[in-house]
Amino acid sequence: MSLVEPVSYKSALKILVWLQYMKEEVNALHAQGTRSLVSFPANKNLVGCKWIFKLKRHFDGSIARHKARLVAKGFSQESGLDYGKTFSPIVKPNTVRLVLALAAHFNWSLQQLDVKNVFLDGILQ
Repeated sequence: MSLVEPVSYKSALKILVWLQYMKEEVNALHAQGTRSLVSFPANKNLVGCKWIFKLKRHFDGSIARHKARLVAKGFSQESGLDYGKTFSPIVKPNTVRLVLALAAHFNWSLQQLDVKNVFLDGILQ
């Protein structure tokens, strides 16, 4: 397994482990229907993408898993041309504390969930 995070797409292509995780990310994008190849309209702004590579580690520093993510370069978007509104779902710390307090009070069991891929369900024009 690779012990370093690639700094570029080209360097990641040379390492079999990272190539495997890149393929997994592209397959997930296709499976969710969030990516398709289309012709480029002349009156639209092109929003590019970039690969991000991260090593997730255990508390002792050993590698837990590799993550390869294809992300949009959102900074190249223009309000009114590429988007009308933005949405970023987050969990506030107060909500987490409330759920933990309720779980302790009612003796509920808790489980951790690691979400591998998340996609907003919406149609982009």
